[in-house]
Amino acid sequence: MRLGVKHSTRITYSSPVSEEVLETRLGPYSDNDQRWERFDLRVRPRGLLRPFDDAFGNSVYLITLVGPHDFIEVVTEGAITTSAGDPYALPREPVRPLT
Repeated sequence: MRLGVKHSTRITYSSPVSEEVLETRLGPYSDNDQRWERFDLRVRPRGLLRPFDDAFGNSVYLITLVGPHDFIEVVTEGAITTSAGDPYALPREPVRPLT
C-alpha cells in the first residue's frame, strides 16, 4: 500500500527576529514495514537547509534564516510504501525511538 504524508509546523513571533537556527528531526526512517519513496522539506521564508544524520542515525535538517522575519514555516511531504496489511495497526515490533 502507498500512503501520502504531509506535516506542517509554523512558528509566529510577536516581533521580527533577525536570525534563527532550527534543527528538525522530521526526516524519513525506513524499516522492515515501510520504505520512503519520496521526501521533500520546504522552509518559508527561504533559508539555508543542511541535511545530516546524527550520531544515532536520525535524519536531521539544520535550518538557518538570516534577515528579519516574523514567522517560520516548515512543510514536509512524502510518499511511503508499506508492506503492513493494516498500516494503521500497531507495529509487530517496537518502533525505534528518536534518541
